[in-house]
Amino acid sequence: MASSKNLSTNNHVRHVEPIAPLPFGANKISIKMSGRLKKMKKAGEDEVEVRN
Repeated sequence: MASSKNLSTNNHVRHVEPIAPLPFGANKISIKMSGRLKKMKKAGEDEVEVRN
């Protein structure tokens, strides 16, 4: 049981380490995507208004 616990903790550590530096790039990407989504929503609303 101890060996399996060690393996699971090692897996968690391996997963956490690469995720740590990601938020900086991920935040930039998410901000860009959110900005694009807002533009898309505005464009979609304008299109709907024009259609109506």
